[in-house]
Amino acid sequence: METSWIEEKQLAKALERNEAWWAGTLDDEYPLLWITAPDGKPARAITPPSNENDLWLDTDYVMDVAEDSLSRTHYVADALPVQVPWLGPDQFAAWIGADLRFKPREHNTSWVVPFVDDWNDYRELRIDP
Repeated sequence: METSWIEEKQLAKALERNEAWWAGTLDDEYPLLWITAPDGKPARAITPPSNENDLWLDTDYVMDVAEDSLSRTHYVADALPVQVPWLGPDQFAAWIGADLRFKPREHNTSWVVPFVDDWNDYRELRIDP
């Protein structure tokens, strides 16, 4: 893996420690530690799309904003640059057929359009680990 946001030696150590933590084999004198902080660099001027939905769905815009944010972050200890595309908990409803209404400017969230009249018409929902 290569990234311009973390020095290569720090990245290698952070990846090794993160992988060990997930494997349950992190035997060290300190726990996995993620610390990030803004590094003080000014943000790039990125023009947001005029369409409310595109603030979350325009992949180019979302990636530009993510890369700008990641490039202005200082990563300490075991922290790695990550970006979580966020549609909120409503995304689960969308997976089973709901329409979403995005409100990123107004509330930074999405809303589900109700679509179930009778839960007996749907299969039982289960988590399969």
